[in-house]
Amino acid sequence: MTTNRKLVQDLEKKISKFNVKEQFSEIVILCVGTIKIIGDAIGPIVGQKLIEVLKVKKNKRIIVCGNIYNTLNFNNAKNILRKIDEECENPFIITIDSALGNMDMVEKIFVNEGIISLGSSLGRSISYNSHINIKCVVGENKNDAEENFETLRNVNINSIINVSNTIVYGINEVIKKINYV
Repeated sequence: MTTNRKLVQDLEKKISKFNVKEQFSEIVILCVGTIKIIGDAIGPIVGQKLIEVLKVKKNKRIIVCGNIYNTLNFNNAKNILRKIDEECENPFIITIDSALGNMDMVEKIFVNEGIISLGSSLGRSISYNSHINIKCVVGENKNDAEENFETLRNVNINSIINVSNTIVYGINEVIKKINYV
């Protein structure tokens, strides 16, 4: 499992390439997933916790899309992404999503730059360009949409909560370090 310190280092390294505080109008954190499927709940759980930890309602420069009450999922993603493009002048986008991969990658968190594909393990996909994307592998990719759906349904909830806490900690620490809150 990725440690808090390693995630903070990975995020800092990626974010340091951007002058976020000076060059972007706000930070938009897209927390993708649904709470109806345990393995896909990382995004909404992280979103809910970030709203509380980052005091999003008081800080108008941080927007969190997707939480346990209002999910950002495959069905509404296009509308939400279009709304962000229309309403945000120059946002710095961070996307968080669960993923399937090799067994040796389970519970590992990956921090990357650029395009992220949402829903690809279930045979459908929406691509969106993020500045930073955070993916956590929650189970093995069986290369079959139905088997992958079963994998996502049978993920251990404790694993999802632990990984979500790590991601929230990492994002919170990095946003404090860049003095954005």
